[in-house]
Amino acid sequence: MKTESKNTLLVFALILFLVQIGGVACSQPGRRDEAGQLVSELHMLIREKRAEGYDVSKAIELERRAREAARSGDREEGLRLLREALRALNEPAPAGRKETFASSDTGTFNRRKASERTKTVELSIPAKEVVYTVAIPKSEYPTGGRIKNFADAFETRTLKVVDGKLTLRLDDRPVFLEVGSEDREGTSLTDDADSPFGILMDVPRYSKELSELNVKWVRLSGLDGMVWAVVEPEKGRFDFKKLDRTIQDFYRKGFNLFITVSSFNVWDQYGPGAVFDRKNKPTHKLPKDLKAYSNFLQKAVERYDGDGIDDAPGSPVVRYWQIQNEPDFFWKDTPENYAKLLKVSYQAIKKADPQAQVVIGGIGGLNKKNGYNFYASTVRHLDRIKDEKNERFFDVFDMHWMSTARGYKRFLNKRQGVHLGEFIDKIRNLLDQHGYADARIFITEASTFSGCPERRGGKSGFCQSEEEQATGLLKFFIYPFSKGVSKVFWVSLHEWHNFGGRSGGVFDHVGLINNPANSGKKGKKPAFYTYKLLIEKTEGADWKTLQKINVGERDVHVYRVMKNGQQFYIAWWDNF
Repeated sequence: MKTESKNTLLVFALILFLVQIGGVACSQPGRRDEAGQLVSELHMLIREKRAEGYDVSKAIELERRAREAARSGDREEGLRLLREALRALNEPAPAGRKETFASSDTGTFNRRKASERTKTVELSIPAKEVVYTVAIPKSEYPTGGRIKNFADAFETRTLKVVDGKLTLRLDDRPVFLEVGSEDREGTSLTDDADSPFGILMDVPRYSKELSELNVKWVRLSGLDGMVWAVVEPEKGRFDFKKLDRTIQDFYRKGFNLFITVSSFNVWDQYGPGAVFDRKNKPTHKLPKDLKAYSNFLQKAVERYDGDGIDDAPGSPVVRYWQIQNEPDFFWKDTPENYAKLLKVSYQAIKKADPQAQVVIGGIGGLNKKNGYNFYASTVRHLDRIKDEKNERFFDVFDMHWMSTARGYKRFLNKRQGVHLGEFIDKIRNLLDQHGYADARIFITEASTFSGCPERRGGKSGFCQSEEEQATGLLKFFIYPFSKGVSKVFWVSLHEWHNFGGRSGGVFDHVGLINNPANSGKKGKKPAFYTYKLLIEKTEGADWKTLQKINVGERDVHVYRVMKNGQQFYIAWWDNF
C-alpha cells in the first residue's frame, strides 16, 4: 500500500475515533475538548516520528485499543490509552531511532538518515576551515547525568571551506561554526555585567552548579526577592538579616543580581498590628501609605549600592530592581495605579542610587490579550503623570516566555497563539511612541520542559524528551537576541517540586537539574550542558553585531555574530 494511502487511512481512523470518544454526554464537560486535543497531538506525532524513522507501531496499537474501548462505551479507558500512546511517542530513546553518522567526504553530520529531516545549505565564509560543534550532547547521552567529561560530550569536527563556500547539512539541533583561532585578540566583553545570560533561582542560596554553568546573572523573585512585608514587618522597624545573607551569598561569588520587589505589606493594607491569616491574605495593590513604601525602598537600595554609606556588611551591590512580578496576572488593582507605583518606585530608587536600573514587572501573558493591554495602559498613564516632559519611570521592559521546544518563537496553543518576534516589535513600537526608545528589553523567565507535565486537574499533557528540551533551550536565547532582547534568564537551575502547591505541573519540569522528589531521577539534564556550552562558546561575543543570514531556504536559521574580532555562526533548521 502506498504511503499516502496509509496516511489517509490513519487520518480517517483517528477522525472516527474522535467522533466515538468525543460523543460524551453533556454530564461529562471537557471530555470532548480533551479527546480532540489528544487525537490531534497523536496524529501529528505519528506522522512526524514515522518520517524520522521511529518505530510507531506501539502507539498505533494503543490507538487501536483506545478506539475499541470507545466503541464499547469505556471512554475513560480510551482517553487513558490515548495518553499512553502519546507518552510512547515521546520516550527519550524510542525503538527504531537512527543513530548519529558523519560523512567525512562532505564534512556534514546528521543524526537521522531520513533525507526529509535534513536541509543542505551553502554559507559564504571568509576562511579555509571552520570548527563545527553540535550544541546538543551526543546521542549516547540521552540524559545529561551520564556525561562524565564535558569536553567529549559534543560532536566536534573541522570542516573545509571550498572556494569561500561551506556546504552544511542541518537538522533541528543547533550547531556552532567557529572561524579563526580561539586566542586571537579583539573586541571582547570587559565586564561580566555585559553578559546576556542569566538564571532565575529556584532557591535563595548559592549552588556550585551556578559556577560550573558560568552564568553571570541571577534573578531573585517572590519570597526569595525583596518583600516589603519581610523587610519592614512593623512600620519603622527594619530587618535586613535574611536579605543580607542572600545577597551576600551570591555577590561574594561574583554574580550580578537582579531583584524583584514586592510592594505588599500586611500592616499597610490591613492596618497596624495586622498579621497574615486567611482573612488578611497578600494582595498586590497600590500601597495605602506611599510615603512609607518609598522610605522602605530608598533605604533598601541605599543599603545595596556599594557606596560605603549605610551599606550592608561587605558592601554588596545590586543594580537592577524590578517592581512587582507579572502584574498583568497578579496585580489586583488598575494599570493606572501600577503606573503610580512605578513612578514612586523609580524616584525612590534613583534618589538612593542614580546608577540603579528600574525594571517594569515582567509581562506573563504574552499569549493573552489582557497582557499587552495592561502594559499599554500603564505606559500611556505614565505619560499623563509626568512632572516634566522628558521624565521617565523605568529603564528596562521585561517579558516572560514559555513554550514547547518547537514553540521557541511561536506559542503553539492555537486558541491563544502569539509570535514572539511580532510581540517584541509591538512592545518596541509602544516604547518608542512614549519616550522609552532607549529602554532595553529583557526576558527574565524563559523555559521549555522535559518529561510530561500535567495539565490542571491532573490531566496528562504534552511530552518532551530531555534532548528536545536542550534543543529548544539554545533557540530560546538566540532568537530573542536576534530580535533585540538584551538579556535572557532561564527558569530555573533545579527543578521545583510541587511548585505553587501543584504536583507535576510544568514548573516542576523546566529546571536544568533533575529533582529526585519529582521522578526519582537526579543529576544534570542535557540542557544544562547545552547552556554551559553556549556561554563558553560565545564568550567575548559582541551581541550588538548579531545578524540573521539569508541562505535562501525557508525555516533555516543562520546567525552571525562577531566574537573577539572573528565571525562566529549559530545555525539550525526548523524541520517541522
